Amino acid sequence: MFLEKKIDELIDNKKNVNVTLIGAGKFGSMFLSQSPYTKGLNVFTICDLNIDKAKNACREVGWKEDQINNVIFTEDFEKAINNDEVDVVVEATGHPSSGIKHARECFKYGKHVIMVNVEADVLAGPGLSEEANSAEVVFSMAYGDQPSLTLEIIEWARASGFKVTAAGKGTKYMPEYH
Repeated sequence: MFLEKKIDELIDNKKNVNVTLIGAGKFGSMFLSQSPYTKGLNVFTICDLNIDKAKNACREVGWKEDQINNVIFTEDFEKAINNDEVDVVVEATGHPSSGIKHARECFKYGKHVIMVNVEADVLAGPGLSEEANSAEVVFSMAYGDQPSLTLEIIEWARASGFKVTAAGKGTKYMPEYH
């Protein structure tokens, strides 16, 4: 696999991908639960409005205290992203205007962004993508989140010879559960 080969090359060169996570809620916790098992990935900073909650999220997903103590926790997102050691920012707040603001600031600091905030992506995704291209950084959706799953369906349909006229993904949950 090409991705695994690239990760192995990073590790061979004694490098990790240092990540700042903004938002330690539902998705952020899922990300944190998997991060210790993802080779080449280092959670460098966790930014959340409630640091105690963010630390508890780490504990709830099985992090040991020494892992928690090796991470910088902050409420200040500019401090979280304005660090030369940070390579990628995962924006997982779920708050549209905050997500857009965070992404734009990341681009200014030359940081790649994984946008998990579908609300921000719906409002400003194409514009953010253009801004990222201008800043020569990557702006991507997280695999497994709704927009990326929709793109996967579109790719499959086009590869199968279909003309795509509209795309979307439904949810099994009733609106009152959102």
